[in-house]
Amino acid sequence: MRSDIGSGAFNGSARQFKPFMNQRIVIAIAALLLGALPLRAQVPHLLNYQGRVTVGGTNFEGTGQFKFALVNSTGSTNYWSNDGSVAGQPVSGVSLAVTRGLYSVLLGDTTLAGMPTSVPPLAFINPDVRLRVWFNDGASGFQLLLPDQRIAAVGYALVAANVDPAADVQGQRLVIGTNHLVSGANSTIAGGYLNAATNSAASVGGGIANIAGGSGSVVGGGLTNTSTGLAATTAGGQWNWASGQASTVGGGYGNVASGVEATIAGGEFNGATGIVSTVGGGYGNLATGYASTIPGGYANLAGGQFSFAAGAGAVATNDGAFVWADASNTNAVRSTVNNQFVARAAGGVRFLANPAGTVGVQLAAGANAWSATSDRNLKENFKPVDSRAVLARLVATPVTEWNLVSQDPSIRHVGPMAQDFKAAFGVGEDDRHISSTDADGVAFAAIQGLHEMVREKDARIADLEARLGSLEASMRKLSQMQLQGGDAIPRSK
Repeated sequence: MRSDIGSGAFNGSARQFKPFMNQRIVIAIAALLLGALPLRAQVPHLLNYQGRVTVGGTNFEGTGQFKFALVNSTGSTNYWSNDGSVAGQPVSGVSLAVTRGLYSVLLGDTTLAGMPTSVPPLAFINPDVRLRVWFNDGASGFQLLLPDQRIAAVGYALVAANVDPAADVQGQRLVIGTNHLVSGANSTIAGGYLNAATNSAASVGGGIANIAGGSGSVVGGGLTNTSTGLAATTAGGQWNWASGQASTVGGGYGNVASGVEATIAGGEFNGATGIVSTVGGGYGNLATGYASTIPGGYANLAGGQFSFAAGAGAVATNDGAFVWADASNTNAVRSTVNNQFVARAAGGVRFLANPAGTVGVQLAAGANAWSATSDRNLKENFKPVDSRAVLARLVATPVTEWNLVSQDPSIRHVGPMAQDFKAAFGVGEDDRHISSTDADGVAFAAIQGLHEMVREKDARIADLEARLGSLEASMRKLSQMQLQGGDAIPRSK
């Protein structure tokens, strides 16, 4: 039989013995020991033991009597027993229910009769601890079950509950691994090779040739990483450097976080020199402004305070500027004034205003004006428009010249007020905005109304011109008759 204990294992085998009643008993045991968390206040002094018992080849059924002891390799010393006996077989037994040959017990459970003592953690300071079991089926008396079962790693976790950092850990520095330099007070190197912790409370978790040179600084691992800032952290990667106070480099290659509380998550050859600046990743990015951000990309610069640069070649050197540069070419896209939004998207720009993504506006590739969604299939509830009435309302709508209060008074505009437009035509979402769709629609309808009026006037003009032409023809004929007939035409005296 085989049973695993944590990361180790032990084997138990069937044993035969003849008690004084000459009854043959065959007993087979399998045990499982489950440990607990290595936290002092959370480690119960209990070991979970499970076994199987057969008598005469048949699974035992009923209540059996058991005795337990943790002993050394020869069984000459008791580290613990169920009733506290310091040597040999315990005096008292423990009654356990056995079902189909299976039973279980928490060793050290003081709520059980016959088990007044818990398992002492210090039992596992010994290198070889074994569990010894005696069993009584009620007829044959207590019999020693052989062999003793060696306890593997999990039982030794109980030792952690008994460690007092003040009393038991006397050194001021911890060094694990080889060829390290640990010169800072209370500094630690947990593993690796050629690492250095040179300032107070500095730590290197592992890796090769890493340096934690700042007070309270940390290098998690990796290769040739350096943390020199106060409480700076380099988690891993290679050739990274966290030199700013409380700065962080998560990983990557050749990154430098020199600003106070600056952060570089990863990538390659990135720099975060501004206070609380951030670079998420990418290649060759530099965040120099206060609270500036580069999420990633290539060769971006966020130099203004609270600036944002992303894509490839975005340069946000103004405060509060947001710059996005696509990858259409290698030319930089730059901000020009503070609090500006700049974007280059050679493939066009779309803003979608519904969940289905079917309605919105777009700036087509190479275009200089927005196009609004106007697909017939996306419209409904059509009504005819009285174009002449629209024209009349448009004529009655005041159109003035003005400036926006948010702009310099010298910047002038011409147009109606949204309130007047809403009152005249009743379209749009509210009376504070004029949609270009509605403005265009009103203009189209008014043009059509004007066109109808012009056509009517053209028809009237054509009729009048025809009548005038006929009259002129009659006058010419009359004049010719006068010239030809002389006095034939009566004249008034």
